[in-house]
Amino acid sequence: CPPKNILGGQEVKGPIYRWAEGYCAVDISSIISFLAATAAFLQFAVVNCADTLQLNVICGAAIAGVTAAGASVAQTATGLNLACDEFQKPALKGALEVGRSLDLQTDGALSAILGRRLGDMAGDAGAEAEVAALKKRFASPEDVWRSIGMDLDDAHASWREVHISNPPSPSDVLGMLEEDKQSDDIVGLFGASQTCS
Repeated sequence: CPPKNILGGQEVKGPIYRWAEGYCAVDISSIISFLAATAAFLQFAVVNCADTLQLNVICGAAIAGVTAAGASVAQTATGLNLACDEFQKPALKGALEVGRSLDLQTDGALSAILGRRLGDMAGDAGAEAEVAALKKRFASPEDVWRSIGMDLDDAHASWREVHISNPPSPSDVLGMLEEDKQSDDIVGLFGASQTCS
């Protein structure tokens, strides 16, 4: 972003410019969607972790969720336009098929030259080597746990035993389930906070 044409400018707005514009729209709407979703999740965390009902926070989470959903629709619609309309035109689809078949015949050499967005990361080889070393060292996941002192096959292991020094009484448990008494002077169905503000 900003979109550019095949010559790197913005004056002539041909197909390359439209594709770049679509890619920019997908990226920007994706950022908006993820930021709004993060805001919604954080607001729901506040609601779930607090000991009180906060309708204004729930309302804010709902607004952030609707914003995230709207941005996701924009992202998806732009991607659908590019994949199902722009790149389905016979000349472009043919060129993409030629590139794909050349890439398959050269065992990925074309992708290596042009670069791939989802190509192998440099650290993948190191991670695969570490996993292979772990597989040689341990025969099963149970062996991994056993190596740190937790035998999952031992039904009488000390970590399986529950020791409650002062268990709650049944009346204490029932007290946690009782709702607080509401005051009679609260107005509205949901209390004093009747609207999103």
